[in-house]
Amino acid sequence: VPVEDGRISVAVMLPLPLDVAKQIAIPGFEQPDDLHVTIATVEMSPTNVPALCAELEPLLSRTTTVKLTKPIVFDVVGDDDQPGEAWCMAVEGVDDLNDAVSTVLAKYGELDQRGYVAHCTLAYRFDTSEDHTFRGVDIASKMPQPVACEIAGAALSLSPKSHPSDWVRFGVAADSLP
Repeated sequence: VPVEDGRISVAVMLPLPLDVAKQIAIPGFEQPDDLHVTIATVEMSPTNVPALCAELEPLLSRTTTVKLTKPIVFDVVGDDDQPGEAWCMAVEGVDDLNDAVSTVLAKYGELDQRGYVAHCTLAYRFDTSEDHTFRGVDIASKMPQPVACEIAGAALSLSPKSHPSDWVRFGVAADSLP
């Protein structure tokens, strides 16, 4: 989704292996092929994406071992300024990668200033008069147990609404750079 003055919101992330994603996904919420650990985000000019990808490739074409440790909940704001919650698993093992990637991203635009908390979002819940299907306690009862995994490569999303098939991939089976 474009942001002000023609800039785009870019996210660097580690897509979870599909077998792990299927194991921890909560039915009715985020799809397994969408589950990932966000490493960092930046607002930048789309014309700089090829240069950014070239600079990130050595950092992202590797295997990262992560551990999803415990449930955490963030307050979020939806598309219509609707208050809600993001139900996530805290993630260990990516702080050094976040530091290295953030250093590169800072050259290309404005980094997200909310502070970094390593996590994998499993569900969003918004308080609307129409949506009483899932209460917080219902989601909490479905949160997975801790799990560790190896993630080969990484991905770049050029929009918060992008589908995993649109992500730029880094790694052994990486897509070609844009």
